[in-house]
Amino acid sequence: MRVALIIHSLGAGGAERVATVMADGFARDGHDVLVLTSQPPEDDLYPLSESVRRSWFGPFPRRGVIRRAWNNLVRLRRIRRSMLTFGPDVVISFMGVTNVRVLVALLATGIPVIVTEHTDPKSQPAPMPFRLAGRASYRWCSFLVSASHGVDSQFPWIPQVRRRVIPNPLPLDIDDMRGASPEWRPPRDTKVIVSMGRLRRFKGFDVLVEAFSKVSGDYAEWDLVILGEGPERLSLEAKVSGLGLVDRVHLPGNQGNPFAILEQCDVFALASRFEGFGNVIVEAMACGLPVVVTDCESGPRDIIIDGDNGLLVPVDDPNRLAEGLKRLMDSEELRRRLSTRGAEHAARYRAEVILGEWYRLFYTLTEPERG
Repeated sequence: MRVALIIHSLGAGGAERVATVMADGFARDGHDVLVLTSQPPEDDLYPLSESVRRSWFGPFPRRGVIRRAWNNLVRLRRIRRSMLTFGPDVVISFMGVTNVRVLVALLATGIPVIVTEHTDPKSQPAPMPFRLAGRASYRWCSFLVSASHGVDSQFPWIPQVRRRVIPNPLPLDIDDMRGASPEWRPPRDTKVIVSMGRLRRFKGFDVLVEAFSKVSGDYAEWDLVILGEGPERLSLEAKVSGLGLVDRVHLPGNQGNPFAILEQCDVFALASRFEGFGNVIVEAMACGLPVVVTDCESGPRDIIIDGDNGLLVPVDDPNRLAEGLKRLMDSEELRRRLSTRGAEHAARYRAEVILGEWYRLFYTLTEPERG
């Protein structure tokens, strides 16, 4: 089977990691796989296996309305040409703007297109022209796959028969990555609360830092580590400094193998205002960490059963998040119980399980009637 995956880039981000895992998994299973991006391969954070073909169709400078319109036409032509040359049995497209471009580019080619959504559309709204185009063009997709039920609920105008919810997979080699030597270690010997993600406002790292400040005085043996990079770094650093936590809160940036670091930590916390799924929650659980996460609209409640395999706290409430942290910091028994239950639950998201769901979806494309 020939499978093409089209995404803006393989830089930092949850959807980017998912695209890499899926491409490598399909190739490992003997399929002919192409990954096509707008950004060049030298910008990749997540490497692909040598058995995956790699191509790109951009990028383009943003200079003026006419130039941007012309660039979009060039993108469409290059996507169409690449797919007609490769001849895929199915195309999987990732995220809103790219989905629109792929659907328009492949119109009337007869190539099945599965579009995927990995974030709550309210958290990262596309430009208005693309939102309007998405409303129209998504009706042409073979299937719309959402990473969680919360995301799926945002697309009621797509018939249910052409919508699926397929969670994001864990990395193929997560067991090996967990056992590797970490690239970075906290500067002092402490217990560690860890969080991870792109440093964007909707990830709520400012709330997490504030919550930690409320408990840090009573728990001098605990530090907070936030793995990731992004536009909110300077404001986070200023907040950490203003709260007098420079020696207690660490921001080491992107890590090629974050799982080796997660293995060395004690509690995982996520304070997102929005999520699509919450890859990092499952990844932390798979690394044996007890988790406390915000009950935002999409994602976490698909994964966490409060009090059973993790703790859920209200969004944008540093006091309640601090209470959740204290519960875990105070009780080794609770940490151990949630760790065990979380690891059991995370097994549902192993790559071979999730890829099996994708293969079942591919099978429906070959049936005379979908349903």
